[in-house]
Amino acid sequence: MMNGYLDPRATASQATITVIGLASPISSGYDVYVYCFGDMTSADSRPARYTIGSTTHNVVRTEPPLVTRFSGYTLAPEAGAGNYVVFKNVTGASFKLTATPEASASGAVQAPVNGIRVVYPSGS
Repeated sequence: MMNGYLDPRATASQATITVIGLASPISSGYDVYVYCFGDMTSADSRPARYTIGSTTHNVVRTEPPLVTRFSGYTLAPEAGAGNYVVFKNVTGASFKLTATPEASASGAVQAPVNGIRVVYPSGS
């Protein structure tokens, strides 16, 4: 899963992913995991925002350069480093995820989405 990704590569753009058709009882409350590894050509810190509804997670990805392989999953604390975030207790038969890049210190922008996982029930 972490080998490919959707990526808006401009500060004025964002990726939007819409998930529809979640049936009951799932729609009563679930968690959404968003994986955001991407690839980087150099060691850099790249900030991005991931939003579902009124909840936003700010992530600063600090991956090693491309020559290093993916080494495992790390939950990103708010405004911290990691390669996935969790939206807790999302409800409804659909949701829209937006991934918005912000410029890093080097000027690079990236807000990759490698994958999405819906986990029911919420908190499991």
